[in-house]
Amino acid sequence: MKQLSLFPEWEELETLKTRNEVLPDRIRQRLEIKFNPVMQEDLRLGQLVSYAGNKSIPLLRLYRYKEAFSFQLVQEFIKRFNLTEKDYLFDPFCGMVTTLFTAMQHPLSAVGIDKLPIGAFIASTLPLFLFIEPGILPETFAELKSMVSGAELGEVAGDVSIMKQAFSEEMLLLLRQWKGAITTLESPLKEIFLLLFLAILEPCSYTTKDGQFLRLNKDKQIPNPEEILQQKVKEAEADIITLRTLWKNKKYLPRPSVQIADARDLSTVNFEKQPTAIITSPP
Repeated sequence: MKQLSLFPEWEELETLKTRNEVLPDRIRQRLEIKFNPVMQEDLRLGQLVSYAGNKSIPLLRLYRYKEAFSFQLVQEFIKRFNLTEKDYLFDPFCGMVTTLFTAMQHPLSAVGIDKLPIGAFIASTLPLFLFIEPGILPETFAELKSMVSGAELGEVAGDVSIMKQAFSEEMLLLLRQWKGAITTLESPLKEIFLLLFLAILEPCSYTTKDGQFLRLNKDKQIPNPEEILQQKVKEAEADIITLRTLWKNKKYLPRPSVQIADARDLSTVNFEKQPTAIITSPP
């Protein structure tokens, strides 16, 4: 299959960098000229772009990422593109899995890539919730709760300076105990509970999201990690039950492929076939 290249201009930019001839303005102008004939501005989509629309969507609401776009936006473009089961959808910046998760519902085969391992992890893990039987998550949480006090401490990014500022020593110890207990689970429960664990880190820290930035707030009321993780488990359990009702034939849902890769170089991406549509939110 012929190698895909979304933006050959990026390849030229890398070449220019090696020769100390970086001309970003020229490259940007060429991109604008190249894609201007196919670009459309639709102000009616403004309300669908925001992540806020995902706050009520089962599973997508579990891990909140304000820079993501909404489930409804992807649905709108699937409808506009008249995509069917014969199509192959590609998201080159799949991050929060919105595109791939929405594709599963329609159902569409899809592939997504992300340069960041955390993005690829979330994108590959969220669909796993759909194949967990009701009752398994609460049972597993009860087992973890009994293991936490004696668990080996999970690893943390100790070389990241904000770790020492974002968490109190007591909170960091508790979180490491929970992570240590979670890592003893078998797949896919290990990945599922790691995702839920990641979702409680910001609430359990002194940080708050302010637009694109994290702010420290030492006066912030910090919840007990056990209580907030239990709440996440309850939310996930409710979402599993809801989606099992909506998607009765879940075993036939196409599971999206998620890979760690850079959109500027698609030579390492394993495409099952030539993508017929791209829906994404570039960084």
